[in-house]
Amino acid sequence: MTAFRIAPAVVDAFPGTLIAVVTATGLRGHGSWSDTISVRQNLEQQVADGSWQPADSRTPNRPPRTVSAPIGPRSPSEE
Repeated sequence: MTAFRIAPAVVDAFPGTLIAVVTATGLRGHGSWSDTISVRQNLEQQVADGSWQPADSRTPNRPPRTVSAPIGPRSPSEE
């Protein structure tokens, strides 16, 4: 099992740090990622035009951003 550790000095320097980890199984690592690329490009455009900003220290209770798009390439049966 993979271990994730934070050095005590980092914890002391950033006591309010929240680390979120996402794990997944069954991802297909081959084929086209066109849907994921499209979602990323849309988010980049929203950041560029100011309609979306990532959470920072001024917005500690901001809900996480959700993306309703498939992650990973499509299977041959979906194309």
